[in-house]
Amino acid sequence: MDVAYQDKVLGCLSSLMSQNTSSYTPFQKLAWQRLEQKGLPQKNQEAFQYVSLRKLYESFLEPKKPALITKQDISSLLLPECQSSYIVFQDGVFCPDLSSIPSSFVVFSLEDALKSSYAVFLKHRLQASIEKEEDPWALVNAALCKQGVFIYVPPKVQEKAPIQVLHLQSDPSISYAGPRMHLCLGAHASICMVSSFSSYEGSSTVYNDFLDVSLEESSSFSHVFTTEKPCFSWGLSAFRASLKKESKLHSYFATFGSPGFRRDYSVALLGERAEAHLNGLTALDARAESHIHVHMDHSAPSCQSRQFFKNILAEQSRSSFTGKIYVRRPAQKTEAYQLNQNLLLSDLATANTKPNLEIFADDVKASHGATVAQIDEDQLFYLRARGIPCLAAKGLLTMGFCQEILESIPVLSLRNTLSLWCRSFLLEQRENDATSS
Repeated sequence: MDVAYQDKVLGCLSSLMSQNTSSYTPFQKLAWQRLEQKGLPQKNQEAFQYVSLRKLYESFLEPKKPALITKQDISSLLLPECQSSYIVFQDGVFCPDLSSIPSSFVVFSLEDALKSSYAVFLKHRLQASIEKEEDPWALVNAALCKQGVFIYVPPKVQEKAPIQVLHLQSDPSISYAGPRMHLCLGAHASICMVSSFSSYEGSSTVYNDFLDVSLEESSSFSHVFTTEKPCFSWGLSAFRASLKKESKLHSYFATFGSPGFRRDYSVALLGERAEAHLNGLTALDARAESHIHVHMDHSAPSCQSRQFFKNILAEQSRSSFTGKIYVRRPAQKTEAYQLNQNLLLSDLATANTKPNLEIFADDVKASHGATVAQIDEDQLFYLRARGIPCLAAKGLLTMGFCQEILESIPVLSLRNTLSLWCRSFLLEQRENDATSS
């Protein structure tokens, strides 16, 4: 991307930055300074070399006034398990009046949290996060945040019902939405969260969300991130997590098509016997693209991490996976695994994958791997020999490829919905194959 084009995009972001005035502003200015030092992503950066940056930058337009959303508008978007437990963001702005949050949670807007008894913790977290941040889009989120949310789950709170985070677009022409959430779980606390996005057909909005999670000793957090089918907006997503002693993180990611999507994970295992599990499933067609970037940092002994991401690529879609497991010298008895599998349904689809390890400890069990392949001809022959038509057999094998990830999702209604979306996607591919043949 030429310099003039980059300056134009920075000018657009700068105009949004100038609209923000709150007690959060000092941190926004710090993030903006870091962004100016790093600059917007370029193709020569490893983490962005497969992302269609020009297509992304062309999505920025002048924002317009959003429409009004009421609680009746969001009722149809709520999962059955989350009818009384949800958080609403409208065009990237936290809306407490539209939200219904469990009474056991402590919830503030970021501006109010910086004036509360949690200010010291949050200021330290923000300062450290911005100073260490390497992803330019996470810095953009920090600089342009209008009204984010801070949630504290007190010790020993065990919330059985999942809480749903709804990201709603009220104006199809708005150019940028940057929802931001900071979540802290006290010792022995446990919750499940589902983040879902909706967008207008023809929308040019860039959704740039940020979720920062702090897990205290023996706490447990499950998070499911999904976009609606179909999704019409570009998505940029940053997930940051720090895990203390014996805490557990389970993260699930599923998307079935968008013009472009990039999810950036940075997970730090700071306490003994902490566990982090990252799972993802992407199914793409047309010219859609998806990019996953993971940095798993093992700093303490006897921790476990597992990464498992699968991609199904049809037509001219593209994906990339760049992952690193970093094991520091004190992190003895680490167990760390990383696997990226890609199933190509078209000769024109492209999968780029680059898993890697960097280990400085002696007593470690670790592995990483990647596969890129088309449907196995022997398996296809086995099904066809038993009377199953070729296109139906391909659908069965592809659905089987998805099943391992889908069955791991902890929210039943969402698991069923995603399974239906997956079958719908595969049915579309069968129809396309039948037409082309």
